[in-house]
Amino acid sequence: MTEELIKQMLSERKCLLDERCEIERQFYEEFNACMPPELKDAMTEVERKQDEVRAKWDARRGCEELDAISAAIQEQAVTLGKSVKYDAGQVVFYHGRVTWDSKKLDGMMALIPQLGEARKVGEPYAVIK
Repeated sequence: MTEELIKQMLSERKCLLDERCEIERQFYEEFNACMPPELKDAMTEVERKQDEVRAKWDARRGCEELDAISAAIQEQAVTLGKSVKYDAGQVVFYHGRVTWDSKKLDGMMALIPQLGEARKVGEPYAVIK
């Protein structure tokens, strides 16, 4: 695969995404055009109230508590060393990624003591899904 082919495919993908966004935009405009003004006003008021409730929740409990418990869950999964699935969600454990320094490995395919210097292991991590 050439770099030009990848660029062409990326351009095609962007065109498809842009086309899909335009369809959604047109639908939204048509939907709003046939909505009575009273309903538009009522929906605007509901959205305003939602924004207020969200802001109050964020100020009271907020994203900090959510971030803290998420970090604690991920830390526990890493300590446990395995994924955990539950009704309330799942945390997926990943071993640290292993990477190799290709320049150091050129020509070294047999067991050589220097091979250990080229091996880099990332930290294990977990993702909440």
